[in-house]
Amino acid sequence: MSTDSTDKSPKIYRLGELLENAGLISEAQLQTALFDQQIYSDLKFGEILALRGWVSQHTADFFVKYNRQELIILENKRLGDYLIDADLLTPEQLVMILDEQKVNHMMFGSLAVLKGYIKQQTLNFFLKNILSQVNGDRQFWRTTQSSKVSLVDRPLDAKLTQPSEMDITSAKQTDPSEIHWIN
Repeated sequence: MSTDSTDKSPKIYRLGELLENAGLISEAQLQTALFDQQIYSDLKFGEILALRGWVSQHTADFFVKYNRQELIILENKRLGDYLIDADLLTPEQLVMILDEQKVNHMMFGSLAVLKGYIKQQTLNFFLKNILSQVNGDRQFWRTTQSSKVSLVDRPLDAKLTQPSEMDITSAKQTDPSEIHWIN
């Protein structure tokens, strides 16, 4: 049976590939665990990773469910909920991020990465593979992955950022020791 290129069924990955794509294990850890699996054939791959302390058993189980398409994707679930389900965030870390989000209005995932709770690669995996199933291609995912437009391609926009002649002459007339906070 040949696979047609128009086949829309999602590709099934091995657990190690998924975890590596999500930035949760390295290629070296993947190869080591595969070697261990040959020796300890009675252990599942996720169990080997958990025994080595590279991911929790709960994290491995989450990704197995995702891979088997058994993960329940709900519209009202948010990124933080999925990260807690995957054992990548604690409820306390979730609360800390939400509190900080109220102050600085940054996106949840950005704060999780900045605080060092997850890697950028892990955030990208969740946005692209899990949350996009609920919300379609979110605008913030498309914009972060789109090509940037150079100012060379758009010289009119660049001119708008330059000070006008009037601003330059008025700046020369002010006392240099005087600081103007508001015009």
